[in-house]
Amino acid sequence: MRERCIAATGAATKPVLAKHRSTPIMMSKYSLNQGWDRIRFLQPLRTDSRIRARSKLLGVEERPDGSLRVEVEFRIEVEGSDKPWLTGVKVGRFFFD
Repeated sequence: MRERCIAATGAATKPVLAKHRSTPIMMSKYSLNQGWDRIRFLQPLRTDSRIRARSKLLGVEERPDGSLRVEVEFRIEVEGSDKPWLTGVKVGRFFFD
């Protein structure tokens, strides 16, 4: 796989964090949203609830066609609640050539 990298900050929208060391990232030609896997709604969501989304990279797998399959776990929490509103794994592919 041919790598194309650029230097970018992880927080380009936050000038305070932009002064931190830059990290090389790979630029894909296009990406494909493959959807959700193992999505669970654990409780009702009330109107005007304050929510926060947390994400964690679960894995990156190189496919035979040279693309990358990426899995990211999402957890959406409701302020003042012990259990999350939603948990699930988002799956996507990134193509480079």
